[in-house]
Amino acid sequence: MVIKLRIETTTVHGGQKPDPVTGAIAPPITIAKNGAFRALGNPIGIEYARTQNPTREILEKQSAELEGGGEAVAFSSGVAAINCLFATLNKGDHIILGNKLYGGTVRLADLVLSKFLEIDFADPNDIISLKNTVKPNTRYILVETPTNPLLDIVDLETLQHFSSLTGIPYVLDNTFATPYLLQGFDYGAEAIIHSTSKYLGGHDDLLGGLIVTRNKELAEKLRLYSKTLGATPSPFDVYNTIRGIKTLAVRMNKHCENAKKVAEFLLNHEGVSKVYYPGLPSHPGHETAKRQMRDFGGVVSFEVNGDYKQFANAIASQKPSIIYLAESLGGVESLLTHPATMSHAYLKPEARAAAGIKDNLFRLSVGIEHVDDIINSLKVALGVAKSSNEQILTAIPTIALS
Repeated sequence: MVIKLRIETTTVHGGQKPDPVTGAIAPPITIAKNGAFRALGNPIGIEYARTQNPTREILEKQSAELEGGGEAVAFSSGVAAINCLFATLNKGDHIILGNKLYGGTVRLADLVLSKFLEIDFADPNDIISLKNTVKPNTRYILVETPTNPLLDIVDLETLQHFSSLTGIPYVLDNTFATPYLLQGFDYGAEAIIHSTSKYLGGHDDLLGGLIVTRNKELAEKLRLYSKTLGATPSPFDVYNTIRGIKTLAVRMNKHCENAKKVAEFLLNHEGVSKVYYPGLPSHPGHETAKRQMRDFGGVVSFEVNGDYKQFANAIASQKPSIIYLAESLGGVESLLTHPATMSHAYLKPEARAAAGIKDNLFRLSVGIEHVDDIINSLKVALGVAKSSNEQILTAIPTIALS
């Protein structure tokens, strides 16, 4: 009898069973690059590490179960996963990308994918714009929700309806929400992408990516392209991801709990001019997020009303460090990222402006520390930014008007 497990249980047990030789509960790390053959054409198990790895297979089974079924393919990074997905297309095919995506995805599209694919950007919540962007050779629509870094929410029910009417499958980058908060197959996604470097790994100690799909033909292509392009992850990163996923549910609960309190603090602070967090009732995507997500996530973005450089420097210089000024997100530590010079530095100023990314915008990946310590760290740094800004203003000479 097969028992349907709740996701909290799947994070711990998904894809795993005790080792048949030793009984070990923790999955072993297989680091061999190749395996022996019994005879020509008859491998004992592993042929070559780009093709098979037992530890990687455990992660793939675990991840597929987390997303509610299908097959998963692991990659060396989230960007590698996206690259391999679109590499399965033919020269001249057309793809539509959401108009607010991670800067690394935009860079990949611009520098690599554009050499053989036609690419357009569109607002996935604007169905008229989306419809006008479709071409006869359109093969995929790629979206993020929440988006990076402004945390827009894509209405996946509407996108699913559009996809079914047009026959164009959509791909969901589910890195920010994770399977714990949102399961894309419930909303008709063709494939679901994760940067496992973020919440699935959860400890800022690995690089990796995943694609989960219920399309067997696509899964087979992805394995072939991963092998061909050399985009397979290391066994150590894979092992750390398996271990990280085991605490995904408890970590996400804490991330979300802390993020709500941080967002409310920032919303009421004079040193902040705008807060982006879907858990706030004022957020334009709040009701959609409440409908399609278990909770609102652990990322809060905001604009500093003051000297934003001094704010960032104050965070970086605090002793002890509670929040790190750093790239990336999703770890147990709180990480403050400046999109204009970090995650979206590749974009030209006009492109950042069009995407709503201002120089004073920060993205805070709220960690699992005590929330009062996180808030106090922000409070001190915002105070520095305010006083620095006031000093600049008082230094400006007054001009007498006649």
